[in-house]
Amino acid sequence: YSGIAAAIELFNLLDSAAVRGTVDIITVASVSAFYEKSAFVNPPDKKNPNRTFPGREDGSYTEAQVYFLLNKYIRGSDFYLDLHCGDMIEIIEPFALYHTGAGDIIDKKSSELAFYYGLPNIIPTSSRGIWPDLGTSYAVAAELGIPSAIVEAGGNGVLEKKAVDIHLKGLLNVLRHLEMIEGKAEIPDTGAHFSDFKWIYAPVRGIWCNTLPLGSLVKPGDKLGHVKDLFGTVIHNSISPVAGKIVFMTSAAAMKEDDIILGIAMN
Repeated sequence: YSGIAAAIELFNLLDSAAVRGTVDIITVASVSAFYEKSAFVNPPDKKNPNRTFPGREDGSYTEAQVYFLLNKYIRGSDFYLDLHCGDMIEIIEPFALYHTGAGDIIDKKSSELAFYYGLPNIIPTSSRGIWPDLGTSYAVAAELGIPSAIVEAGGNGVLEKKAVDIHLKGLLNVLRHLEMIEGKAEIPDTGAHFSDFKWIYAPVRGIWCNTLPLGSLVKPGDKLGHVKDLFGTVIHNSISPVAGKIVFMTSAAAMKEDDIILGIAMN
């Protein structure tokens, strides 16, 4: 909810007469998912909007929805930010992702958006990376020549002022960097730059028990946690295949096969 709340605050804060250019703000991209408190997917067709871009005009509910968002609002923009947080059952350390592979100029401008947002973890992704960013709005926008980033703070289905403030501060700083509002952009003194993103999934269903907390630094071979069956027997040990930092993890213990466990920003 933090991205939504920050977008609403920005909408009410900006004075259109003092803005250079145009700022289009979509506060809630999927009203149906919002009111149903749906995690990951749109209720009508069970598709994840941010794996469905560029969509289809004559497609399913989600496919048509993202097609409209892309062609009505994103296409033709000079810059694009996708405001996110951890899903209903995810806790995160704030991080930004930007797409690489769209050309040196777009890649550089996208990385600058991520940097000036001021989050502590910055991760480049690509369509052929360890975690392919195919179907995401920011990757599709970048491939259309629009510098873009996805920015994440908050999560776990909780609206926290701290996370909203992180988003709002980042938005205003980016607007200053782009010289769209008065003031000089702050040069963030934080921001660890990583090389890629590795997501860890559960190969079996059961009860997830994490060994390491959010924000832990890991190396190959470190135990991340384990899955128990419903009688308490350990049926899977999750071992880190990479070095990096845990920047998000699932907060729910219940795991189905192929459910997301956590994400590692790779060194």
